[in-house]
Amino acid sequence: MERKQYTANEKLKIINRSRYIKIVKSEKDLKENDIFVQIKKNGKKVYIVAQK
Repeated sequence: MERKQYTANEKLKIINRSRYIKIVKSEKDLKENDIFVQIKKNGKKVYIVAQK
């Protein structure tokens, strides 16, 4: 089964509507089905992940 690709706006809407969010520092800690937005500032990357 192919994973659905979301646009940046769709990802932001999903994260905005989710009850909880999780901040992940490393891409290897992301799971296959996570919906996330990458934020890069001062050369550092973090991922904001939507939680149910």
